[in-house]
Amino acid sequence: MEEENLFDIEQAIKYLEDTYVLRTSYNNHRSYIMKKKDKIVISDGNSLFSLSLKEFERLYHEAKFSLVEDDEEVVDLKKDEEYYSWGKKM
Repeated sequence: MEEENLFDIEQAIKYLEDTYVLRTSYNNHRSYIMKKKDKIVISDGNSLFSLSLKEFERLYHEAKFSLVEDDEEVVDLKKDEEYYSWGKKM
């Protein structure tokens, strides 16, 4: 992630409230983050999970974030959510 485009958790929450998709990276492990209803949904291509806003703030308070560009290839969070929900239906 480019240094000049990074922001902190407070700005991340504002962007999530405005329905932007964000990206964060830790040890070259990239995750995509979006807000869906009252949950924060996080996906990295191998897993998908949701957190409350308070849990997100607590776990990611030291992270740096960036906005996902419209043309950037992103994990399709809706498809991931549908896929992972199959286990709940069985």
